[in-house]
Amino acid sequence: MKTVDLEHLDTPSGYGPLGFRRYGETKLMNILWTRELARRLDGSGVTANAVHPGGVRSNLGNPAPWQRALVRPFLVPPEPGAETSVFLATDPSVAATTGGYWARRRPADAKLTAAARDDDLARRLWDANVELTGAAGA
Repeated sequence: MKTVDLEHLDTPSGYGPLGFRRYGETKLMNILWTRELARRLDGSGVTANAVHPGGVRSNLGNPAPWQRALVRPFLVPPEPGAETSVFLATDPSVAATTGGYWARRRPADAKLTAAARDDDLARRLWDANVELTGAAGA
């Protein structure tokens, strides 16, 4: 099971070839952290959801020109990539929806791995972040 190495959150190494291992780990952490944030905000009227925008044309990672040319046909412009985030922020039909994982303006929770659904791991990730940053825990 893919999980998060809570002991090495601030380690700049371990990215592996092209950084894909760490990229996947950070996506998992994004989902876990958002689920924990939603849990902590429960009853406050504030919502938090994780969003998968799909492959979006950007300069993320500052790709080389040949890399940009290779993947560009498979990427969407920024506007369609932002549709799900804008939908969740503005549509009254999802105003009370929180703690979910969304893609293409639809819930995508069924696609989450067991690690991404692990509430204990989400709490431990939150606590590790509080410890690393010195921020007050909610």
